[in-house]
Amino acid sequence: FLANSGSQIEGMGSCWGLFEKLQSTFEYAGWGLNYFCDSKYGPCDVRPVGINEFQTSPDIKVVPNPFCDKLIVSHNSSNKVFLKMYNTLGECAFEQILEKKETELDLKELIPGIYFIEILTSQGRTIQKVIKN
Repeated sequence: FLANSGSQIEGMGSCWGLFEKLQSTFEYAGWGLNYFCDSKYGPCDVRPVGINEFQTSPDIKVVPNPFCDKLIVSHNSSNKVFLKMYNTLGECAFEQILEKKETELDLKELIPGIYFIEILTSQGRTIQKVIKN
């Protein structure tokens, strides 16, 4: 989509406000976002031209998906695993250190929606999309 800095987009404010929300969402979710913007106060076109695909690690499983209140995360790492969940605005909604190979997360406090789970292990990082009903 294209939007000029003076345009209003359904409650989102100016293009710059929308750009900042998109940028923070993509950065928090670990996505690469290619964009063009002349300046903070000048005309701004947001042009997503590519989003890096997530590569899921075969040794990490997140089930069930979609989920209601509980989510089970299992991994094969011998070290601690760090888990963070982000909402679609890029805000951290949940985080926990996983010390067991299989951990049941109680997520009944989260509102229904789409979340991105970032899992950091000694082998690297993986991001998975999950849906809470």
